[in-house]
Amino acid sequence: MSLHESQVRPISAEWVPTITTDTIPAPPQLHKLPPKICLFSWNVRGIGGKGSQVATTKNHYISALTSSESFSTEVIFLQECNFPDTPNDYFSCRLPQFRAHGSAGHPSGSPVPLHDSVTLVRSSFTASTLFADFSWSRVTTVLLPDLGTALINIHGLPFASPTFFHRLHDPLLAIQSKGWSLILAGDFNVAPLPCDRTNVD
Repeated sequence: MSLHESQVRPISAEWVPTITTDTIPAPPQLHKLPPKICLFSWNVRGIGGKGSQVATTKNHYISALTSSESFSTEVIFLQECNFPDTPNDYFSCRLPQFRAHGSAGHPSGSPVPLHDSVTLVRSSFTASTLFADFSWSRVTTVLLPDLGTALINIHGLPFASPTFFHRLHDPLLAIQSKGWSLILAGDFNVAPLPCDRTNVD
């Protein structure tokens, strides 16, 4: 496995893979839990624009999160990155203290595969790996054997229909039944109606 992992799946964002417990690795029987772990999730709404002042500012914020003296972020869940580069190409120079995990897909109208959800894990978790069987553009699954934990980074479909999350249910249960603890984070896009995004009432 490379330090920074990526894969491309030439499929639509609506697709959800089917997995069985036979394809899921088991976590180690003994693993240590840290006294605390700091997680951060952010829909960056396009961080991959080359030469963009907005992208530069967002990269500055991410760097600040990872180098703050007041806390140490171990895991960063990013959604809607929208860059064609692999996470390795994009983050290896910017955040060398993190491993970047992500999968690319073809959003509607895009001729090139783009990385949407990307999960950054501090390198002190030495064995973090992308679980490719349950990772695609909208969902990135990273296994942390150090903690016996599966990190699920979800970017839900706009105004996500119940069917999208219903299709996630069984694979997530399969991962959990294998012995992994689950941490789900991301931008779920669960506003049921467009007006719910703008009308707080």
